[in-house]
Amino acid sequence: MLSDILPNWLFELIDKNFLYEYVYEIRIRNGKPITLNYKGRYVELKDNQNYSTGIIIGNQDLITYILSVATKQSIYAYNDQIKECYVTTDSGIRIGICGTVVYNNNTVSTIKNITSLNIRISHQVFNCSERIINFLTANGYVKNTLIISPPGMGKTTLVRDIVFKLSNEKKIQNILVVDERFEIAGIGKSTLNVGDFVDVISGSSKSFAFQNALKTM
Repeated sequence: MLSDILPNWLFELIDKNFLYEYVYEIRIRNGKPITLNYKGRYVELKDNQNYSTGIIIGNQDLITYILSVATKQSIYAYNDQIKECYVTTDSGIRIGICGTVVYNNNTVSTIKNITSLNIRISHQVFNCSERIINFLTANGYVKNTLIISPPGMGKTTLVRDIVFKLSNEKKIQNILVVDERFEIAGIGKSTLNVGDFVDVISGSSKSFAFQNALKTM
C-alpha cells in the first residue's frame, strides 16, 4: 500500500486531492517539484494552502525516508535490487532509483547518493483484458503473444489480468509467471491475485526461469 511507504503528510495530501486508482506514478527528485502521473498526465503536487506553488523537495530526507521504509530499514539487504536501479515493496509497488553508480571490478556493486525516485503503483484492474482474451487462446493453448506499449500505459496490469483469466476462466492449468521485478504478483505470498493455477518465480531473470523453472514446474 502507498500509505506504507510515504510519510503521513504526503500520503494524506495525495489521498485528499487525487483518486488512487488513477495515480500511476509519483516522481520525487531532490530539489525539484513532486510530480504525479495522474490519468496519464504529469501534474505537480500542490500545497493545500497555496495551489499556485508546487511542493519542492529541498533536501534528502524524504528520499531517505521512503527508501528506508521500502527496504524495511535494511537497505543493504535490498542491494541486489538497488544495483538494478529499483526496489519493489511486498505489495508490488516498484520504486525506480537514480543516483551515483559504484563499480567494483567492472561490475556494478551498488548505487549511492540517490537523488530521484519513481514510485510506480501497481493496480489490480479485473476484466481490463476482456476485449482481447479470446484472441489469445486456441484449442486450449495460449498463442505466442507480444504486448508492446510506451512506459506507464498499463502493460503489467494487462498481463496480470490476462494470467488471471487464463487460469480462472479459461481453466488453463499450470501457468508459470516469471516476475522478474516482483511487479506482477508481489513478493512471497501473492499480494495480487493472478489466479488459482499459476506458479510465480520472483526476482529471476528470464533466462534462468526458462532454463530451470520452466522445466521443473
